[in-house]
Amino acid sequence: MKESDEAPGQHFLQQEFPVTSITRADLLSAGCSQEQVYNLSDEDMRAIASKLEDLYCENGLWEDIAFVVDVYSIDKGWKQETDDTAPKQTGGTNNVSL
Repeated sequence: MKESDEAPGQHFLQQEFPVTSITRADLLSAGCSQEQVYNLSDEDMRAIASKLEDLYCENGLWEDIAFVVDVYSIDKGWKQETDDTAPKQTGGTNNVSL
């Protein structure tokens, strides 16, 4: 943000951007049986998605956000990577390239 720019308003700060979604095909790919998947209603799927959202928020979302923003900032040239400031992913084994 430039010095001459006004500070962003609440709408700017609170605007939501979807992170992920889940499909029945994802459940099959995760190893759930066809019987399990085909018996799930849309309401069941919403409940499962809600529980996954809760788990992600409790187990790594905030660290992943900071990590991805750091990697993105380095890729965009907004931040210089040094040994002390190199993004460190604290969980999982996913490699991130943006």
